[in-house]
Amino acid sequence: MSADLVERLRASATQARALDRAALLNEAADEIERRTLTDAEREAIREAVGAYNDNDDDEDCAKIAATLHGLLKRLQGS
Repeated sequence: MSADLVERLRASATQARALDRAALLNEAADEIERRTLTDAEREAIREAVGAYNDNDDDEDCAKIAATLHGLLKRLQGS
């Protein structure tokens, strides 16, 4: 979804008549791209969640796993 939004923002910036609007749209698209995880980054987080989940007796590991899992869920919704 983010990539599509970035493309739409860039297309809108290209069509913008006012330079300030184009700059704003490009800045927004740049920020979205900086915040978007790659497939490899998502997979690394999944692997970390699994590794932390394997430490059943460690409460800190369970908290880290839950936090990373929440991050992935939130990113899937975006």
